[in-house]
Amino acid sequence: MAIGTLTPTLRVCINNNCSTIDVYDTTGAYNAVSNTGGWGATNIDTADVDTVTVTYTPPGGSATDVDVTATVNAETTVTGEFLIAQIDITATDGVYEFVYTAEEASVEVDFQLKTYSTCVVRCCIDKLWAKAAQELLGGDCGCTDFSEINYKNTALQAEALYQAIRNSASCVMDATRDALLAKLQRICNIENCNCN
Repeated sequence: MAIGTLTPTLRVCINNNCSTIDVYDTTGAYNAVSNTGGWGATNIDTADVDTVTVTYTPPGGSATDVDVTATVNAETTVTGEFLIAQIDITATDGVYEFVYTAEEASVEVDFQLKTYSTCVVRCCIDKLWAKAAQELLGGDCGCTDFSEINYKNTALQAEALYQAIRNSASCVMDATRDALLAKLQRICNIENCNCN
């Protein structure tokens, strides 16, 4: 068995109101037809790998290594994906980078993944919609005042920016995505959403 033919993969999921990132090994079990890079058979078994780490870098932050060797070694029968780490984070919007590295006898294989978080601005947009709804219901005479229109328009603008960010991210338009996020973050700061 050799680690050099292993093709590790992972999936990440931001959970718990953007306070944790769940990291899953999605390498799967070796199959001669459908998954030649999986755990086992001609590749290495999970129990035999020497070191397994997940290195993550939050937006604007520095890299942190998480040793997941014991978790991977304990997964003796791989049938699908399995949870290898739950990382506590401070909610920050932008690109999170991950490197999943497995090592055996000084030979390393790795997998890199980037994911884009918009947790903080999504919270802000939801609060803007709540303020717009409160203004609609709060008038004594049923009249429309200017603050109602402002919250509604601000919420609409923020929602449009959010959708544009998602579309830019899916089209790998990084500069556009980041510029739109900065604009939406300014709106959230002005509106004092307190979502951090």
